[in-house]
Amino acid sequence: MARTKIGIIGAGNMGSAFARRLAAAGHDVRITATDPAHAEKAAAATGGKARAVSQGEIARDADVVIVATPYGAAADALRAAGDLTGKIVIDISNPLTADMSALSVGFTTSAAEEIQRAAPQARVVKAFNTIFAQVLGGDGKAQVLFAGDDAGAKKTVKALIESAGFGLLRVLDTTENAARIAERWHQARENSKTELIALEGDGNFEGLQRFLSCVHSLTRERRLLRSLYLMAKPGQRTP
Repeated sequence: MARTKIGIIGAGNMGSAFARRLAAAGHDVRITATDPAHAEKAAAATGGKARAVSQGEIARDADVVIVATPYGAAADALRAAGDLTGKIVIDISNPLTADMSALSVGFTTSAAEEIQRAAPQARVVKAFNTIFAQVLGGDGKAQVLFAGDDAGAKKTVKALIESAGFGLLRVLDTTENAARIAERWHQARENSKTELIALEGDGNFEGLQRFLSCVHSLTRERRLLRSLYLMAKPGQRTP
Protein backbone atom coordinates (compact mmCIF):
# COMPACT_ATOMS: atom_id res chain seq x y z
CA MET A 1 0.00 0.00 0.00
CA ALA A 2 1.21 3.50 -0.77
CA ARG A 3 2.07 5.69 2.21
CA THR A 4 -1.24 6.98 3.53
CA LYS A 5 -1.96 10.10 5.56
CA ILE A 6 -3.83 8.97 8.66
CA GLY A 7 -5.45 11.11 11.33
CA ILE A 8 -6.24 9.42 14.65
CA ILE A 9 -8.79 11.00 16.95
CA GLY A 10 -8.19 9.86 20.51
CA ALA A 11 -4.97 9.03 22.34
CA GLY A 12 -6.16 6.36 24.73
CA ASN A 13 -5.20 2.68 24.54
CA MET A 14 -6.62 2.14 21.05
CA GLY A 15 -5.53 5.48 19.60
CA SER A 16 -1.99 5.05 20.89
CA ALA A 17 -1.89 1.48 19.59
CA PHE A 18 -3.02 2.61 16.14
CA ALA A 19 -0.32 5.28 16.12
CA ARG A 20 2.41 2.76 16.91
CA ARG A 21 1.22 0.10 14.49
CA LEU A 22 0.48 2.33 11.53
CA ALA A 23 3.56 4.52 11.94
CA ALA A 24 5.69 1.37 12.05
CA ALA A 25 4.02 0.29 8.79
CA GLY A 26 5.35 3.44 7.16
CA HIS A 27 2.24 5.60 7.10
CA ASP A 28 2.14 9.35 7.77
CA VAL A 29 0.39 9.40 11.15
CA ARG A 30 -1.01 12.30 13.11
CA ILE A 31 -2.88 12.01 16.38
CA THR A 32 -5.04 14.35 18.43
CA ALA A 33 -6.91 14.31 21.74
CA THR A 34 -9.02 16.64 23.84
CA ASP A 35 -5.98 16.89 26.12
CA PRO A 36 -2.99 17.86 23.91
CA ALA A 37 -0.59 16.30 26.43
CA HIS A 38 -2.11 12.87 25.78
CA ALA A 39 -1.61 13.26 22.04
CA GLU A 40 2.00 14.36 22.57
CA LYS A 41 2.66 11.31 24.76
CA ALA A 42 1.15 8.94 22.19
CA ALA A 43 3.18 10.51 19.39
CA ALA A 44 6.39 10.30 21.43
CA ALA A 45 5.77 6.58 22.01
CA THR A 46 6.17 6.00 18.26
CA GLY A 47 9.77 7.20 18.40
CA GLY A 48 8.97 10.34 16.47
CA LYS A 49 7.28 8.52 13.59
CA ALA A 50 3.92 10.15 14.38
CA ARG A 51 3.14 13.69 15.43
CA ALA A 52 0.52 15.35 17.58
CA VAL A 53 -1.74 18.03 16.12
CA SER A 54 -4.74 20.03 17.29
CA GLN A 55 -8.27 18.68 16.96
CA GLY A 56 -9.07 21.12 14.18
CA GLU A 57 -6.07 20.01 12.12
CA ILE A 58 -6.54 16.25 12.30
CA ALA A 59 -8.66 15.83 9.17
CA ARG A 60 -7.14 18.62 7.10
CA ASP A 61 -4.69 16.58 5.02
CA ALA A 62 -5.75 13.09 6.06
CA ASP A 63 -6.77 10.39 3.61
CA VAL A 64 -8.20 8.31 6.46
CA VAL A 65 -9.52 9.43 9.84
CA ILE A 66 -9.74 6.82 12.61
CA VAL A 67 -12.19 7.60 15.40
CA ALA A 68 -10.54 5.98 18.43
CA THR A 69 -12.85 7.42 21.07
CA PRO A 70 -15.64 5.82 23.05
CA TYR A 71 -18.81 5.71 20.97
CA GLY A 72 -20.49 8.41 23.08
CA ALA A 73 -17.73 10.89 22.28
CA ALA A 74 -17.44 10.15 18.56
CA ALA A 75 -19.94 12.67 17.18
CA ASP A 76 -18.42 15.59 19.09
CA ALA A 77 -14.92 14.48 18.14
CA LEU A 78 -15.83 14.43 14.45
CA ARG A 79 -17.44 17.86 14.66
CA ALA A 80 -14.22 19.21 16.20
CA ALA A 81 -12.16 17.63 13.40
CA GLY A 82 -13.31 20.10 10.76
CA ASP A 83 -14.33 19.42 7.17
CA LEU A 84 -14.77 15.70 6.53
CA THR A 85 -16.11 15.95 2.99
CA GLY A 86 -14.97 12.88 1.07
CA LYS A 87 -12.80 11.65 3.94
CA ILE A 88 -12.73 7.96 4.85
CA VAL A 89 -13.74 7.64 8.51
CA ILE A 90 -13.08 4.36 10.29
CA ASP A 91 -15.42 3.65 13.18
CA ILE A 92 -13.84 1.22 15.65
CA SER A 93 -16.36 1.65 18.46
CA ASN A 94 -18.58 -0.80 20.26
CA PRO A 95 -21.66 0.98 21.63
CA LEU A 96 -21.92 -1.00 24.85
CA THR A 97 -23.75 -0.01 27.99
CA ALA A 98 -21.62 0.68 31.07
CA ASP A 99 -22.03 -2.87 32.38
CA MET A 100 -21.41 -4.35 28.89
CA SER A 101 -24.68 -6.23 29.08
CA ALA A 102 -26.31 -4.62 26.04
CA LEU A 103 -25.86 -2.30 23.10
CA SER A 104 -26.59 1.32 23.92
CA VAL A 105 -27.98 1.91 20.42
CA GLY A 106 -30.41 -1.01 20.58
CA PHE A 107 -31.04 -3.41 17.70
CA THR A 108 -32.40 -1.15 14.97
CA THR A 109 -29.20 0.77 14.25
CA SER A 110 -25.44 0.58 14.85
CA ALA A 111 -22.63 2.88 15.90
CA ALA A 112 -21.43 3.06 12.31
CA GLU A 113 -24.83 4.14 11.05
CA GLU A 114 -25.12 6.81 13.74
CA ILE A 115 -21.62 8.09 13.01
CA GLN A 116 -22.48 8.24 9.30
CA ARG A 117 -25.51 10.35 10.21
CA ALA A 118 -23.33 12.63 12.34
CA ALA A 119 -20.86 13.03 9.46
CA PRO A 120 -22.95 12.59 6.30
CA GLN A 121 -20.26 14.04 4.07
CA ALA A 122 -17.74 11.38 5.13
CA ARG A 123 -17.39 7.79 3.92
CA VAL A 124 -17.73 5.59 7.00
CA VAL A 125 -16.26 2.09 7.24
CA LYS A 126 -16.69 -0.15 10.28
CA ALA A 127 -13.45 -1.92 11.23
CA PHE A 128 -11.20 -3.02 14.11
CA ASN A 129 -14.03 -3.15 16.68
CA THR A 130 -13.14 -6.76 17.58
CA ILE A 131 -9.39 -6.10 17.99
CA PHE A 132 -7.96 -5.39 21.44
CA ALA A 133 -5.38 -2.64 21.99
CA GLN A 134 -2.77 -5.15 23.17
CA VAL A 135 -2.96 -6.97 19.85
CA LEU A 136 -3.16 -3.80 17.79
CA GLY A 137 -0.19 -2.12 19.45
CA GLY A 138 2.08 -5.14 19.44
CA ASP A 139 3.11 -7.71 16.89
CA GLY A 140 -0.07 -9.72 17.24
CA LYS A 141 -1.90 -11.10 14.24
CA ALA A 142 -5.67 -11.23 13.86
CA GLN A 143 -8.37 -11.08 11.24
CA VAL A 144 -10.21 -7.78 11.05
CA LEU A 145 -13.91 -7.55 10.24
CA PHE A 146 -14.76 -4.57 8.06
CA ALA A 147 -17.88 -3.29 6.32
CA GLY A 148 -19.12 -0.23 4.51
CA ASP A 149 -21.22 1.10 1.67
CA ASP A 150 -18.53 2.92 -0.31
CA ALA A 151 -16.48 0.60 -2.56
CA GLY A 152 -13.51 2.96 -2.80
CA ALA A 153 -13.40 3.50 0.95
CA LYS A 154 -13.53 -0.24 1.60
CA LYS A 155 -10.69 -0.80 -0.86
CA THR A 156 -8.52 1.71 1.00
CA VAL A 157 -9.38 0.26 4.42
CA LYS A 158 -8.69 -3.25 3.15
CA ALA A 159 -5.23 -2.17 2.01
CA LEU A 160 -4.63 -0.39 5.33
CA ILE A 161 -5.54 -3.52 7.30
CA GLU A 162 -3.17 -5.63 5.22
CA SER A 163 -0.37 -3.06 5.45
CA ALA A 164 -0.57 -3.31 9.24
CA GLY A 165 -0.03 -7.06 9.05
CA PHE A 166 -3.58 -8.22 9.70
CA GLY A 167 -5.77 -10.62 7.82
CA LEU A 168 -9.25 -9.49 6.90
CA LEU A 169 -12.84 -10.54 6.62
CA ARG A 170 -15.37 -8.48 4.66
CA VAL A 171 -18.68 -9.20 6.29
CA LEU A 172 -21.34 -7.76 3.98
CA ASP A 173 -21.61 -4.88 1.56
CA THR A 174 -23.95 -2.78 3.63
CA THR A 175 -22.98 -0.97 6.81
CA GLU A 176 -26.58 -1.24 8.00
CA ASN A 177 -26.43 -5.02 8.41
CA ALA A 178 -22.73 -5.75 8.74
CA ALA A 179 -21.96 -3.14 11.38
CA ARG A 180 -24.86 -4.32 13.50
CA ILE A 181 -23.65 -7.91 13.26
CA ALA A 182 -20.06 -7.05 14.17
CA GLU A 183 -21.12 -4.91 17.12
CA ARG A 184 -23.54 -7.54 18.43
CA TRP A 185 -20.91 -10.24 18.16
CA HIS A 186 -18.49 -8.15 20.25
CA GLN A 187 -21.20 -7.44 22.81
CA ALA A 188 -22.00 -11.14 23.01
CA ARG A 189 -18.37 -12.01 23.72
CA GLU A 190 -18.26 -9.40 26.50
CA ASN A 191 -21.49 -10.62 28.08
CA SER A 192 -21.15 -14.22 29.25
CA LYS A 193 -24.82 -14.25 30.21
CA THR A 194 -25.96 -13.78 26.63
CA GLU A 195 -28.00 -16.80 25.53
CA LEU A 196 -29.48 -15.58 22.27
CA ILE A 197 -28.85 -12.80 19.78
CA ALA A 198 -31.35 -12.22 17.00
CA LEU A 199 -29.64 -10.66 14.01
CA GLU A 200 -32.14 -8.85 11.85
CA GLY A 201 -31.34 -9.43 8.18
CA ASP A 202 -32.64 -8.00 4.94
CA GLY A 203 -32.96 -11.32 3.16
CA ASN A 204 -29.20 -11.70 2.57
CA PHE A 205 -29.31 -15.04 4.33
CA GLU A 206 -26.30 -16.48 2.51
CA GLY A 207 -24.09 -13.53 3.43
CA LEU A 208 -25.02 -13.75 7.09
CA GLN A 209 -24.37 -17.48 7.09
CA ARG A 210 -20.89 -16.85 5.68
CA PHE A 211 -20.25 -14.41 8.50
CA LEU A 212 -21.18 -16.98 11.14
CA SER A 213 -18.98 -19.56 9.41
CA CYS A 214 -16.04 -17.15 9.52
CA VAL A 215 -16.61 -16.43 13.20
CA HIS A 216 -16.81 -20.15 13.93
CA SER A 217 -13.43 -20.71 12.29
CA LEU A 218 -11.82 -17.87 14.25
CA THR A 219 -12.95 -18.53 17.78
CA ARG A 220 -12.91 -21.26 20.38
CA GLU A 221 -15.98 -19.84 22.05
CA ARG A 222 -18.09 -22.68 20.66
CA ARG A 223 -20.53 -22.61 23.56
CA LEU A 224 -21.40 -19.01 22.84
CA LEU A 225 -21.53 -19.61 19.11
CA ARG A 226 -24.06 -22.39 19.60
CA SER A 227 -26.33 -19.81 21.24
CA LEU A 228 -25.89 -17.31 18.39
CA TYR A 229 -28.89 -17.58 16.10
CA LEU A 230 -29.65 -15.91 12.81
CA MET A 231 -32.98 -14.33 12.01
CA ALA A 232 -33.00 -13.72 8.26
CA LYS A 233 -36.76 -13.31 8.01
CA PRO A 234 -39.47 -12.94 10.64
CA GLY A 235 -40.10 -16.31 12.20
CA GLN A 236 -37.04 -17.96 10.57
CA ARG A 237 -34.17 -19.07 12.79
CA THR A 238 -31.18 -21.08 11.74
CA PRO A 239 -28.54 -22.25 14.26
